[in-house]
Amino acid sequence: MYILNGPGKEIVNSDFVERFCIVEHEDTAMIIASYNANRAVTLSKYKDLPEASSVLGDMLAALAGGQTSYEMPESSLFYGQRTIKDARTRRRGGS
Repeated sequence: MYILNGPGKEIVNSDFVERFCIVEHEDTAMIIASYNANRAVTLSKYKDLPEASSVLGDMLAALAGGQTSYEMPESSLFYGQRTIKDARTRRRGGS
């Protein structure tokens, strides 16, 4: 199965991955693809452990179900709102 990572910049072939893991830090939880003891690739970052666990469960269901591809959902914390779209006026130059 081919997996598109969270930012949408990398495709990982799960046939060569030994295991998928969640690595938890104090401010984020990351899903990584571990090829061996010396090589691991970060697939996506999430704001907390429950969000990462939910995505890992969805990915397991896709792997077990025999899907050919899976797109990792973006985290609301890291990839949520990229541009501000509101009614604010933009001021240009002048004092």
